[in-house]
Amino acid sequence: MKQQDQDRYKRPDLIERHERFKQRRQSLSDQDVTNCYTREGLKLKLLNRFGRQSKHFRGYPNTLLMNYYRQLLEQRNLPLPSVFLPEDQ
Repeated sequence: MKQQDQDRYKRPDLIERHERFKQRRQSLSDQDVTNCYTREGLKLKLLNRFGRQSKHFRGYPNTLLMNYYRQLLEQRNLPLPSVFLPEDQ
């Protein structure tokens, strides 16, 4: 079983996908990372405050992406943006 697991990571398509992922990560600007983190954080706050049955629901937050963007912000020594709900809600 262990040999099978190691063979899976030697597939060229997985290696290429990982390389593209690393390149995309480097190409994101600081503003892009901040905007994406804020967008997912807003979804989370709306979901927690109003629930998924309300008219304010904008979709489920992707917490995996949120954690990924948080790590990027920390690696780049940028402050974590505060997320506030709009006043009209």
